Amino acid sequence: MNRRFRILRPVAALAVLFGASACSDIAFDAADGGADEIGDSAVDSAGDSEGDSTTDPGGSDGSDEGTSETGADDTNPEDGPGDPHLTTPMCDPLLGQVISYDLAEAHAEIAPELVRESVMTSSIVPQIPLSPRPFFNHFQFDHPPAIESTLAISGELWKPQAMVNLELPRYQLQFAVSGPEMSAEQRPPIDLAIVVDIGPSMAGLPLELTNEALDVVSESLRVGDRITLISAGDQAELISTTLIEDGAVPALDGMLVELPPASAAAIAEGLGLAYTQLAELEPLPAAQARVMLISAGHFAADPALVELVDDQAELGITLTSLGVGALDQFTDSSLQILASAGKGASVYAPNADQLWLALGDQFTAKMITSASDVEVTLILPPGLAVSERDPSWGTSPSAKLELASLGPNDSLVFHQELESCGEANLDAVIRVELEWIEPGQVDPQQLVWELPVVELGFGAMTTRKGAAVLAYTDALIAYRDGLDATARYGALLDALGHIAEALESMPDDPDLIEMSEVLAKLEST
Repeated sequence: MNRRFRILRPVAALAVLFGASACSDIAFDAADGGADEIGDSAVDSAGDSEGDSTTDPGGSDGSDEGTSETGADDTNPEDGPGDPHLTTPMCDPLLGQVISYDLAEAHAEIAPELVRESVMTSSIVPQIPLSPRPFFNHFQFDHPPAIESTLAISGELWKPQAMVNLELPRYQLQFAVSGPEMSAEQRPPIDLAIVVDIGPSMAGLPLELTNEALDVVSESLRVGDRITLISAGDQAELISTTLIEDGAVPALDGMLVELPPASAAAIAEGLGLAYTQLAELEPLPAAQARVMLISAGHFAADPALVELVDDQAELGITLTSLGVGALDQFTDSSLQILASAGKGASVYAPNADQLWLALGDQFTAKMITSASDVEVTLILPPGLAVSERDPSWGTSPSAKLELASLGPNDSLVFHQELESCGEANLDAVIRVELEWIEPGQVDPQQLVWELPVVELGFGAMTTRKGAAVLAYTDALIAYRDGLDATARYGALLDALGHIAEALESMPDDPDLIEMSEVLAKLEST
């Protein structure tokens, strides 16, 4: 099989990272539930373990921005392009806090790739919207899969050592909503229509990567799947439709060779043809219909096209967008808009290795839906609330909450910094309510997860990695927005400390290594 794997490169800056971490001696705090705690990493000058001190209180969940029950929005212009913040109520010792998450960006993944490529090639954080959501989507976390139900919830509450002696301590809460585990052989068949942009912006590397992407898809198909290939050039053209039988998989990457160069890209026409084909073909038993758009992103997604994609997603036909090509050619906005409307993943692959990682290794997770209309609500008890230092997530300023879909081998990871504003009741619990609809069903399923506040965890590897992702995002925003040297250095040290602490438990984790490489590059410029 033509598989490619990420190569872990040695990072000279790791010694600096470890030097930035605090003491890792274990301390026992019986008053906080008898949990072992490892010393917190670098804390910025304001005493914040993480978070952007300029942000409003907001849901920072590894998933999307948290919202109050009113859905009020407050965008801080100093946060750079596209980093809105939704307001949650202040901590109240008598009232709890309810956060219903906006999951509009539940599968956005483009930003991490754009950031890494831009920083490693030019030492510049690109002027794109940055929030932790895409990083939580893109990076891997080892939360357990669902076993007894279609979806499962797991997580922990942890008080870092640096927070123990504060008059009003802060906590880290991380939880994940996970789908079931599923092998490629177990997945249901797919009816996949691929629309390929063959406009002038695709010449050279983008078209080469497109052919590689089609090779990845071919490797991932199995008996019972159906694949439709459509080109979007001066006009949309149906190239082929093939039902996979007896293991005979078509060589998709060779089907574009004979196409003449195009002077334009009829993306809307191509997507319209894809949806028409899926509707007119004889339905496949138990198959899930999907659309994939491969493009360098040089097109405008007009409102009519977005509405079409959204309407089809409501019918269960999700859209995944794959951006290809060099960073200086790539525009991600239209691809992200369409993927968000289509409730699918938005992925950017600058090279073949990333294609196989993002699409080949995760084909089942990205193409199959285990649960749709996923709704997640966090209910905090009186005296505990999302900290005003907690960065929130950038999606849209709309008060309308977007729901999400979730596939097998995948999770929505939520990470919040919480603060206390009084004595918590010994019986107080953190509650997560989950609702979703299973494929082919009408009535929603429900699941409730409760965590007593007194049951503090140990700061599991996944929780420490989540804290590192939050601090890493803050550091990137500081560099992107050109904050003064003191602010940048404070954010950098905070992120390096969290990454170093997580690396102590996971020294070979490729995501932590990637974050350390990017920050080391920024620090050296």
